[in-house]
Amino acid sequence: MEMQTDGKRGFTNQLPKWAIVAHIVLISFLFLFGVGLLYISIKEWIMDGMGLSIFLLVLSFIPLGLSWFSYRNLKIYLDFIVKINLTDQGYQYYFKDKKNNHEEYVLLPYDKINYVLIGVDYQTTYRKVPGREIPKTISLRMAKLMIYGLSSNNEQKVVCFSHGEQATLDEWLQVFQEHNVTIFQTGKALTSIPNTPEAVEQVPKEVFEGRLPFVIGSESKDTNNVFVTKEQKQLEEIQIRKRQKKSIIFITILSLLQIMIICFWSPYWDITGKEFSDYNGNFFAIVFTYLYLLFMYLYIKRVKWYFPIRDAIILAVGILIGSFLSADPRHSFHIAVIKYLYIICGWFLFVYYAIQLYKWFQGKQKKIKKKEDGAGF
Repeated sequence: MEMQTDGKRGFTNQLPKWAIVAHIVLISFLFLFGVGLLYISIKEWIMDGMGLSIFLLVLSFIPLGLSWFSYRNLKIYLDFIVKINLTDQGYQYYFKDKKNNHEEYVLLPYDKINYVLIGVDYQTTYRKVPGREIPKTISLRMAKLMIYGLSSNNEQKVVCFSHGEQATLDEWLQVFQEHNVTIFQTGKALTSIPNTPEAVEQVPKEVFEGRLPFVIGSESKDTNNVFVTKEQKQLEEIQIRKRQKKSIIFITILSLLQIMIICFWSPYWDITGKEFSDYNGNFFAIVFTYLYLLFMYLYIKRVKWYFPIRDAIILAVGILIGSFLSADPRHSFHIAVIKYLYIICGWFLFVYYAIQLYKWFQGKQKKIKKKEDGAGF
């Protein structure tokens, strides 16, 4: 949710009236345009059958989808009110959920603020690159302030706010310094840290001396500098172990699917030169298997070195079982299945370990480069 500034010390998510009207007009236009295309596609289908009607139907989904997305986005700004101000009394935070009739107000007086911690935050945006038609997705550094103190209701509170401009950050820091608030800084990214005193206390920090260890608005090519608490690490380890255990279920399901593919689908594939030549079926089955493995490994996140070997063996067993259970009478069918097995398992293992080897070499080169830079070469 983007915040609008009403001065260097105040921010709100409320859109100007002209912006709300512009959003409503745009949403209405997109919706009516999409409905019009949908009507034309239905009329075309009734009169001339399928053909152009399919194209118009798919085309109508674009403005309808954009109108739905714009409506949902506008509804967020209309249903929620967020106001943040740095006043003479202290840091003020106001939040209201109109839909659930929930309201929250926090005031952290300056004399009750334990400290302010400045860390890194990231903002995803797009940048036009010369020679490329599609804009490049980049991450820009922002300054995230975590303010820890005792609220006017005598509650320990941690509130946060990110600054994307150096001028507004300097204004805020000047106010804190004028009220003798202790300011710390860290080079770690605070994007995932929970707003709790226990979490903020774990962040490695040093006293702010007027200069941050990063530049606001600069591009960050490495977004792995995220600080996580001990509790977050433990929870992540538990989740990863659970996902790793589930991987045996996922690969077993894929192996069962291979049995069904070989038994019931591959008999319809043409065989040329003792290998399947039906690119519609054979190619689709191979691509489906690779995509399944890709998404499975993305879900697991941390793949142990022997997982691909284990998975290849389970897949091979499924393919061989399917070959033996198949009633295909062709003499070259079993040989074609073996070649299919080589493509599935062999190429999968080769590509996976080739990528891992490439990453290993890259890591070695980065370490060597860091040592050379540290030595002053």
